[in-house]
Amino acid sequence: MSAERARELLMSGVHLAREAVKKFGSGNTGPLVPGSIGSYGAYLHDTSEYTGTFAEKMTVEELKDWHRPQVEGLSAAGADLLAFETIPSIKEVKAVVELLAEFPDSSAWLSFSCKDEKHISDGSTFAEAVEVASRSAQLLAVGVNCCSPTVVEPPWTLPALS
Repeated sequence: MSAERARELLMSGVHLAREAVKKFGSGNTGPLVPGSIGSYGAYLHDTSEYTGTFAEKMTVEELKDWHRPQVEGLSAAGADLLAFETIPSIKEVKAVVELLAEFPDSSAWLSFSCKDEKHISDGSTFAEAVEVASRSAQLLAVGVNCCSPTVVEPPWTLPALS
């Protein structure tokens, strides 16, 4: 698939969601339409979105370059915010934080894939990952996804996050 066709499809998802909000939304504050952006590891189709191993061979700049067209397309389509999901590595978190600065009108949330109750998938501590994410005022929330239910609550009770 061409990059142009991929962009069209990405944008059509936002347009379809906007139509649904218009059709079924009520009141002045309808549902928000986020644009979902997965980890580079998901693109590889090798499950590295659950390990972060791809980041060992990539620079922050390369990760920003990969995410940029998605951010551009979703922003141009009118997504209310960006949803960076299943982010497994501290390097990819840094890339997201730096990339968001290029899009000052965009807000986002970021969710990590976790290895256990104290570490994101690449082995970085959850507290370190949250600290890096918190460098961007554009990141409105952080969370976890695509992980065992047993690791969902413990990171939020770490002393560094209290």
